[in-house]
Amino acid sequence: MASFIGSARATRASSPALIDRSMRSRDASSWRSDTTRLLTLYRNGTKVGEHPESFGNFTLPAAMGTYRLTYDVDASALLPVSTRVSTAWTFQSAGPSDTESIPVPLLSVDYALPLGEANHPNGSVAEFAVRQTRGVQQQEITSFSLWTSVDDGTTWQPARVERLEDSRYAAEVPEQDADRGVSLRVAVKASGGSEFEQTIIRAYLAE
Repeated sequence: MASFIGSARATRASSPALIDRSMRSRDASSWRSDTTRLLTLYRNGTKVGEHPESFGNFTLPAAMGTYRLTYDVDASALLPVSTRVSTAWTFQSAGPSDTESIPVPLLSVDYALPLGEANHPNGSVAEFAVRQTRGVQQQEITSFSLWTSVDDGTTWQPARVERLEDSRYAAEVPEQDADRGVSLRVAVKASGGSEFEQTIIRAYLAE
């Protein structure tokens, strides 16, 4: 995702595009021309810079700071699901004393939604697994929250979340009228100050 290099450090941040299986039949040029992307980095609440791509280079001081990296994708002109995705990572980091690259303590979430091959529900319980960057001190996950929306993010309802083992969580997702979307929003916090937030508009469509 990101690495910090040197005392007057530069970081290259990149984010994987979140796309549906229907994108497999489309080429990369369609993805680039028919979607909008914005990657933005903040340090201690001040914007460092932004790039209209899923990657970018930023020049940063070596001193410890609190960072927030956001990535917004609008694929509504191309996809029927995951039409808009907004992701934010919060973490603390300082640059190394030499020219080595170091990983940063990012969180992410894997979704196991109760969906069939056509992205339609075949159950009501979703599972979520919190992941952490390898090569950094692992943090305790202190909170995991989930909200759902059946009106494309206009209003949100909190979901009841059950904590499982190994940083996994389960929650029921709402029923919806046929061909209507269900949107999801997750928020995760960890003991070392790292946070993860993600909103997926029309994460899936009801049958």
